[in-house]
Amino acid sequence: MGVLNIIEKIVSIICPIISIVISIIALCKSNDAIKQVNKIKIGNIDKKQESDNNNNSTITQNMK
Repeated sequence: MGVLNIIEKIVSIICPIISIVISIIALCKSNDAIKQVNKIKIGNIDKKQESDNNNNSTITQNMK
């Protein structure tokens, strides 16, 4: 039973560390992906969005 207790202690220490490392890597990769998407431009498109808040609310978009 002594070996099982040692293995349990090692796993209980290593697994959270691995989880934190994987979370940090995923966060960095997602930030890089967001930056790349924000740099994408499709031609010279001006986007304008207007909204009128009343009972019959309408939203219009003018793309030139």
